[in-house]
Amino acid sequence: MIFAIVIFAITMVILTYVWFNVSQQFSITYSNAYGNMQSDMQQLTNRLLTTGTPSNWYYSVDPANLSTWTNTSIGLASSTGGRLSEAKIAKLYALSLINYDASKQLLGVSYNYYIVIYSPQLYNLTIGPNPLAYNATTVVVQDTPVILDNGVPAELRVMLWTTSQTVSVSTTTVYTTASTSV
Repeated sequence: MIFAIVIFAITMVILTYVWFNVSQQFSITYSNAYGNMQSDMQQLTNRLLTTGTPSNWYYSVDPANLSTWTNTSIGLASSTGGRLSEAKIAKLYALSLINYDASKQLLGVSYNYYIVIYSPQLYNLTIGPNPLAYNATTVVVQDTPVILDNGVPAELRVMLWTTSQTVSVSTTTVYTTASTSV
């Protein structure tokens, strides 16, 4: 009986040690990946609020011709001020429909993106695949109030999401930052 108790106690100590080690590694891995997603999402939002490079990139980029996408940085702000250009939004929408993976590279993100531009007075435009349709395991979100180039106020919602983290998460994680204006 004493021999069985000793073996049971040793087994429990070993299992506890292994459990805490594995749990700690998962925690570190997940928090690093989540922090990277937050950082990428913030950089993407900031990039979208610029004019891009060149500032009239939407004239020279042909969605069907990848060679015209080189040396281009996507930004949605109009060249005349801090408003979002509907022409640039339409071009990004076309780029994402024709070649989503190439548009991710153009936006400088390695995660999936989903951009929503919503204005109750005008329209509700979505760019990229909806994370809900793909059972996203991790989603980071940032909402930013903006003004479209026709003067209509709108909301720019940028989401980065993934279904393949190194550590699978059973629930959707949402991170919302404070709104900033353009």
